[in-house]
Amino acid sequence: MKKLFFIFLLTLTYTINLTTNAEVRFVSKTGSSTPPYTSWATAADSIQKCIDISSFGDTIFVGEGTYREFVRLNEGRSLIGTGYDNCIIDGRTLGINSDTTNLIEIKDSCLISGFKIIVSNFFVSFYRGHAIWAHTDSTEGNYTSTIKNNFITQAYYGIRTNLIDAIITENIITECEVGIIFSLTFYSSDHYVSENIIRATGTSVKSGPGNKANIYNNVIYLESTTAKASVSNWELNFYNNLIISKGNSSRGVANSTFTTNIINNTFIGYTVIPILAHDNNVIKNNIIFNSGIGIDNDALNTTIKYNCLWDLIVISRPYPLDTTNIIADPMFADTSNEDYHLQMFSPCIDVGDPTIFDKDGSRSDIGVYGGPNGESYTYQNLDPRPPRNIHGEIIEENKVKIDWKPNSEADLFGYKIYRDSIANFSISPLTLISAISDTVFIEEYKAETNLYYKVTAIDSTENESEPGEEVTILLTGINEIEIKEKDFQLYQNYPNPFNPTTNISFHLDEPGFVKLIIYDAKGEKINQLISKEMGKGYFEVEYPAENNNNNLAAGVYVYSITITGKDKKIRHAAKKMMLLK
Repeated sequence: MKKLFFIFLLTLTYTINLTTNAEVRFVSKTGSSTPPYTSWATAADSIQKCIDISSFGDTIFVGEGTYREFVRLNEGRSLIGTGYDNCIIDGRTLGINSDTTNLIEIKDSCLISGFKIIVSNFFVSFYRGHAIWAHTDSTEGNYTSTIKNNFITQAYYGIRTNLIDAIITENIITECEVGIIFSLTFYSSDHYVSENIIRATGTSVKSGPGNKANIYNNVIYLESTTAKASVSNWELNFYNNLIISKGNSSRGVANSTFTTNIINNTFIGYTVIPILAHDNNVIKNNIIFNSGIGIDNDALNTTIKYNCLWDLIVISRPYPLDTTNIIADPMFADTSNEDYHLQMFSPCIDVGDPTIFDKDGSRSDIGVYGGPNGESYTYQNLDPRPPRNIHGEIIEENKVKIDWKPNSEADLFGYKIYRDSIANFSISPLTLISAISDTVFIEEYKAETNLYYKVTAIDSTENESEPGEEVTILLTGINEIEIKEKDFQLYQNYPNPFNPTTNISFHLDEPGFVKLIIYDAKGEKINQLISKEMGKGYFEVEYPAENNNNNLAAGVYVYSITITGKDKKIRHAAKKMMLLK
């Protein structure tokens, strides 16, 4: 019933294409393939067979099944599949191994919707061909075509077009070198790209001269070192997109000196340059989080205001940002599950451009969910994050020092310190010994038994985090410190990316022979930082890349730890880190 209703809505949406003589035709794996294919019973057994006898204004419904054929959709037709979960156009057996081959071609005034489109298994992406080539040879008339609700994969170009206008919406595009490309045109084009999920190994949306690109409400994943979100050589409106870098991508959004608006986007994860700005660019209300050079601005005639930047290698270059921009933790709801809505006390709420309004009429929030194209939602009052990098030491004969990395939430109020004489204890009012605003706690001890400490963070509304790692002070033997973990732990280096130095920390739950080694991306050994017996506890090693005799180049490196215990049991862990130059 849902499928029929969906098809009915699509048919109504595109009745503008219909003529008085328009027909509805059908393609199915179970029909009799009897022309003119005007019922499911007589449906064509080939998509192209049905197209070949169709006329301008016709709608062609395609039933479940896999269709291994090239498709050439003439002007003014609507081609609607039952859905990309069960209606597949598969080019993998058609010998597509050229960058000039198109699995599907559509002309102007067309709709294609509801298909999974698989182009090629060719191992070099450049020779996989293109999934959809939407084109026209004319410069007159109304040439808007719509590509909607398809799953496109394993192509060089996912969608390529030189139409005057294209509407590309609600598609999933993955395993393509270029997700969407607007080719060079000699007339003014106005394209709309919205509500797509794009995972391209190269550029997600690429726009050539003559194409005005309106890109909004998309989720764009950058998953390679050459990945880019959008590159444009003409006018660009880039609104309310979520850009998530999964690797060490080269660039987020880059545009020419034509009019460009980059507004209310959120950039997450390491990108060398999330935004590359030029003259006539307007960059407002964006969040740039955990990345490289926040905004690289090579021009003075650029508007950069009301952005939030946090956890970056460089905030901006070469020009500093004005005070409308904030340097603060945006306080996302749940980064581990890619939920980038703002928490209740986020510093990004109601502080965007005062001329831009949210859907509820209030001053705009900064980030992907702010502004008129954003969302209305309830801000959650969540607990702070647990304190991290907690360690302890005995600083005098009878004093214990516990310290940790500060939390960055805007509504942070302080920390609570808990202590017990039993390991793995549960925090409670009975074990609470102090509440402080600092990240260092010192106390005198009189006990002769071991002491165990836990630290939590509290905010201004008395929400309390889960405790961080448990710290053990051993007082019954030699003075020894340990971080109580379920096993040994290798932590992510900090900062990362780094230049010139970074800190590598780890915790040993028992003594052993430790080797800590740096490798390059090819697996070749660069440095051996540690090779010795070590006791249990928390340790931190500074790695100064600039003092390295190998003259390390920028790139990805691996640090690896191996522990051989007294029982000869060997344990291993490794993590990646990024060196910038």
